[in-house]
Amino acid sequence: MASGINVYTTLNIQHVESFNDVVAQITEVNVRETIPDRILEIASQIQLVDIPPEELIQRLKEGKFMSRAKRVRL
Repeated sequence: MASGINVYTTLNIQHVESFNDVVAQITEVNVRETIPDRILEIASQIQLVDIPPEELIQRLKEGKFMSRAKRVRL
């Protein structure tokens, strides 16, 4: 915000560089489009929209995610 620029975006956890490998191991889906962790570190505000981290972790433990085999290609 130092430059007077506001940026609004959404992303999934697998798009965060430091989480990409861990999520790929769990989901068997390799995402090539990642952002550096530094982007999140310098953000003045981050809003979680969807589910709390604890619920996401529970879903992953229960295998409730879309693996490569379940993905539908359009």
